[in-house]
Amino acid sequence: PTEWQQLTNLSTLDLANNFLSGLVLLPNNWIALDTLVLNSNRGLSVEILEQIGILQKLETLELQGGLIISDLPASMKDLTNLRDLNLAECGLLGSVPTSLGSMTSLGKTF
Repeated sequence: PTEWQQLTNLSTLDLANNFLSGLVLLPNNWIALDTLVLNSNRGLSVEILEQIGILQKLETLELQGGLIISDLPASMKDLTNLRDLNLAECGLLGSVPTSLGSMTSLGKTF
């Protein structure tokens, strides 16, 4: 929804277990977002990941039980505060950026 763009101070977005499908675009003004949880949304399109680099305060990214249909984007290297990355039970058909291996903040990866 276009109204989401007004949520400039949003710090946590948890849409787990909602069976979302289609395309979800993140507004580029959600600079305060530190937790994004989209677990168990198997029909969710990968396009949400293409913009992930804009969320530079993001500490937790949970996509467990979803389907990732291509590569994880190189923009993930911009997530310098990312501590927890959960991709368990995802159908990753592409590659993982090598830059993830050098992310010193990353603590838990599933």
